[in-house]
Amino acid sequence: LPERNEGRFSYYRRWTALCDSIRTVDDHSAQFLKTSLIPLAPEIEIQKTGDPRVERVLRRKEMQRKSPPWKDFFAFPEVKVVSASVWPKDFEALKPSLLLPGARHLLVPHEPDENFIKAILAWGKENGLKMRRWSHWLQEPDDTSHLVVDQVGQLAELYAIADFVFVGGSFVGRIHNVLE
Repeated sequence: LPERNEGRFSYYRRWTALCDSIRTVDDHSAQFLKTSLIPLAPEIEIQKTGDPRVERVLRRKEMQRKSPPWKDFFAFPEVKVVSASVWPKDFEALKPSLLLPGARHLLVPHEPDENFIKAILAWGKENGLKMRRWSHWLQEPDDTSHLVVDQVGQLAELYAIADFVFVGGSFVGRIHNVLE
């Protein structure tokens, strides 16, 4: 319950007064509800429990630590950088980091657009980088190439192997949520 919405709470007060228990994401919301509701309905239990979406993401991350057979190809000591939801403007900003030694990059375009994937691969070739498509790499894995993920549904597993994560979108006004 952001502070800016506290004034609207009177609309919800009668509905929340029907509850036996209320859980909140943060301490501020819990305190506000205790101050606003307890005088009206002292039997309501109000407790901060955190954001359940974050817990789901962390649980999923733990599940992914055990999985994919390709994970062994990322066990070497180089730094693994996952760049997720990459847009063309993000890629422009990432180019210098791709040229630095000692890191292995996994670029995950926001949309697996064929033209964008080809442009990334062409840039890598022009700059002497070993870059491969994820789908080809799965057929013949190696432990050295940078990867351009050309399939949807891989991020949870990739986040689990990352040392650093870059989440794109902010260069085009599309900020992602804290879960990513």
